[in-house]
Amino acid sequence: MRRAILAATADVTESIRSRVLPATSVLFALVAALIAYIITPGSQGGIPVFPSTLLGMVLLLGPLVGIYISYDILVAKRHSGELKVLLGLPFSRGDLVLGSLLGRSLVLSILIVTAAATAFLVSLVI
Repeated sequence: MRRAILAATADVTESIRSRVLPATSVLFALVAALIAYIITPGSQGGIPVFPSTLLGMVLLLGPLVGIYISYDILVAKRHSGELKVLLGLPFSRGDLVLGSLLGRSLVLSILIVTAAATAFLVSLVI
């Protein structure tokens, strides 16, 4: 389990270093802010109605962004030969798969939380 956590940590730091996480979180935040700006004036009884629309955005864009950010895990590591190097170390295939799953899940959760927080702040200001 410790090696899977190491692989997940390396995966998250790699997505930060390659600027996938910051660029995609800014994009998600802008889309969520736009949705909140459009939907918030239609709030009913002081309760904003943007959560269902934001949930729709996450359900639509989430898998697409998940595939986009998982490309490095699925294809690029094998194509560049990095996968052979990692499997030559004391990592098992299960550790790498679990670590990659945990790392990319954390990256996608950061994107979703960023979008929700931005939408909430925009609707609160308006």
